[in-house]
Amino acid sequence: MKICQHPQYKLYGPKLVKHLDLLNFASLLMAFGIVFSIISIGNFRCSEGFIFHVTSAFCMFFATFIYAALMIAICRTLYSRFDIESPPTTVTVWLVTAATLLLGVFTFNVISSQFGVMDGFFDEHTNLHWRSDQPGYWWHVASAACEWTLVNSMAVLFACLSRRMANFKNWDKIDDL
Repeated sequence: MKICQHPQYKLYGPKLVKHLDLLNFASLLMAFGIVFSIISIGNFRCSEGFIFHVTSAFCMFFATFIYAALMIAICRTLYSRFDIESPPTTVTVWLVTAATLLLGVFTFNVISSQFGVMDGFFDEHTNLHWRSDQPGYWWHVASAACEWTLVNSMAVLFACLSRRMANFKNWDKIDDL
């Protein structure tokens, strides 16, 4: 049964489908934001363009969180209203885990900065040759571990989404309005 023939469609009307279309378009814009941020991060190393590198990393994480939230909203709507999608459990778990890791990055960076080592933070030599006996070093290591775990966990998110798309068998139920 196509969405426009589904009883829920008659209840909610084309307004719901247009809302899903808007969410889908917003997720496309976030995907473009993720791609351009990754390109910027790769082209501006931390030692050469620190501010631009960190800004791009923040934009990438922010856009990825919004993208995942949009995917969760779309999947939940398709599941709860039309019964043509499975619940987005793995994506939801990823979002909660990633938010926790990002909180760890910010928390450990703030704690690390309280030890006074941030005075030379913009100095490349100080950043690359931070000794383990300096105050705040282990907080910085914990922050870096959270950051890289978060970056690598994005592969899990995209694997979950690609699996969902590969397993989706109800394309015939989607109508273009």
